[in-house]
Amino acid sequence: MKPDISNRKDILFIITKFYDKLLADETMFPFFEDIVAENHLKEHLEVISDFWNDLLFYTSTYKNNTMQKHLDKMLL
Repeated sequence: MKPDISNRKDILFIITKFYDKLLADETMFPFFEDIVAENHLKEHLEVISDFWNDLLFYTSTYKNNTMQKHLDKMLL
């Protein structure tokens, strides 16, 4: 049996593996092309890990508006 997620390091590991698969998918890659081209993927994964860390472990590291960046992207 696999161990439970126990800390932010575990979250970052899972998120990184997920994005490895996501970015290899030619249908999904265009949604993240700018992040990769601008070399912001590591920062993006850190922010997402902060978000999930807050939800799972009741921390307060995530400081952004969860939906605003997605809404802004839709309005472009």
